[in-house]
This record gives sequence, structure tokens and C-alpha cells, in this order.
Amino acid sequence: MLTRGVVIGTTRKGFFIQDPDGGSDGCSHGVFVFSPRDKPSVGAFVEVQGQVVDFLLEETERPTTQIHAAETRLLDNAGPRLEPVWLTAERTTLDNDALADYLNSLEGMLVGIEAGATFVAPSNPFGDYVVAPAGTDATRARHGGVLVEPENPNRWYPSFRIADYSRAPQVNVGAKLLSPVVGPLNYRVSSYQIVALGKIQVRPADVRSERTTLKPEEARVTILTLNGFNLDTRVEDPSLVQDPRRDIDDDVGDGRYKMLASAIVREAATPDIIALQEIQDNDGAEITDVVDADENYEKLISSIQRTGGPR
Repeated sequence: MLTRGVVIGTTRKGFFIQDPDGGSDGCSHGVFVFSPRDKPSVGAFVEVQGQVVDFLLEETERPTTQIHAAETRLLDNAGPRLEPVWLTAERTTLDNDALADYLNSLEGMLVGIEAGATFVAPSNPFGDYVVAPAGTDATRARHGGVLVEPENPNRWYPSFRIADYSRAPQVNVGAKLLSPVVGPLNYRVSSYQIVALGKIQVRPADVRSERTTLKPEEARVTILTLNGFNLDTRVEDPSLVQDPRRDIDDDVGDGRYKMLASAIVREAATPDIIALQEIQDNDGAEITDVVDADENYEKLISSIQRTGGPR
């Protein structure tokens, strides 16, 4: 395939291009070019030749269209200026099937979220954010979040990722987006997400830590679900991980166990059952034959005890 387009965003593994002459025909005019080494600058006008493939990361995922084995030729350092498609409240409150079709028609294209959106999920260590555009019709929580709708529990809200974690601010639910977010619409981890370009400006939310009002009762069971964010006791060996930039961390030194123990004992009042997710085996992200996680659990249990909780 031989195609031309404006570079609208980059990732670690390649870049997105969009046809500046593409019309509004319900079809995407953008595509991802797999090119880890050769990445033109954003805004450049390029010609790309390569093989079109339907890339499938996992068997359970849907494929994404990409160009592989690409040869890139720079035509102009500054290509035509493209206007993003704005993901407004009106455009993102379609029923699930219509919204899926609409987002599919924008995959790989330049889209944006206007200033004024509200963050409806807290930030994580990986630069991911979820927002509700201004005017979104949804039942709101008192801090600014949205309540899950029983008839539509998997409702999609616009999200974006800042690839440079050092430029990704920490935000709480209810914070306001003060600057537009623009970038190509990417499909990853079973959802659509904008590859954000540049920094974002945020007005923080005044959210204080709360404690449960549930009281232990003999005839009832309290259950807490808790995300450990890939918790493990090991500082990984760079030679044994898939991606040293992302897979090496120090959860003990960073106080992750103390933080989780505090959440369990103080904020959640020591529930009867704790359902943990993102708990790694004893050597963390290292690619070895180790699959046991007993050291990890024992570290968390001892942290709970030191915080005043039971064994």
C-alpha cells in the first residue's frame, strides 16, 4: 500500500497519519504505522509504503488496522493543518452499538476533548484519564464522578493517555480540564483512547479521604475490592523484564504496601474479605518460571498487622 498523510501523533511503536483530503463519509481516514525506529515529527506530511495488516494483540481482542514493514518519505516538514473531531457530550451519549460504530469510524484520526470536561476517574501511574464532556447526561456523584447505570454498566466515556508519565499530573475525581486534549484515537486494552499531544491544564478537585460507615455485624459479610497496581516486593532486574522503562518499580520503597494497608484498616474498617487484583508473583514483572505470590501476600498481611489490623 502507498499512501500519504499528515503525522498526527506518535507512540513508542510508531506513528499515526491522516489523509488531509478525507471526507466525512463515515470511514476512518487515519491509520497507525508500525515503525519503532523511524518516526517523523508531528505535523509533517509524509508518504508511506508498506503492508496493511489487521494486528491482533490478544485472541480475545478485536483487530486494529496498521501498516507494517513501512518505508517513509518526508514530503513536507509542515503539512496541511487538520481540525480534530470534537468528542462532545452529544456525540458520546449514543446507544452502545451506534457509539461503537461512530468511534470505529474515527479510529486513527485526530479527535479532541474540549476544555470544561470533568474527570470521572482518578489518575493512575500510567498517565491514563477518563472524563465526561461538559453537558454529559448522567447521574453524578457528589464529588463530580458518574454513577454506574445498571442498564448500561459498560458505558464509554472519553479517555486519553499521556505517554510521558513525568508530564502526567495526578488528579482526583471532580477535577476540571482547563485545556483541550487533542490526539489520534487509538484502540488499546479493549477500549478507545486518545493519544494525547502536549501537556494538559487541570483545576484540582478538593477531595478528602473518607472512611466507611459500615459496621461489622455478625449476620453480615463486608467485602472490599482493591487494585494493587501490579503489586510486588521485587525491584526487577532490567535483563529479565519485557520493557525496563515500564516494568521496573519499587513498591516497598514507594510505600505501596503501607498505603494499601491504610486503605484496608483505616478507610475500609478491616472488611471480612478483600478481593485483590493486579497482584504479581514474587519476582514481579520478571519473566521467569516463578508463579508463587506468597511473599507478596505475606508482605501485605504484615503491613495490615502493623497498621492495627488482624492477621
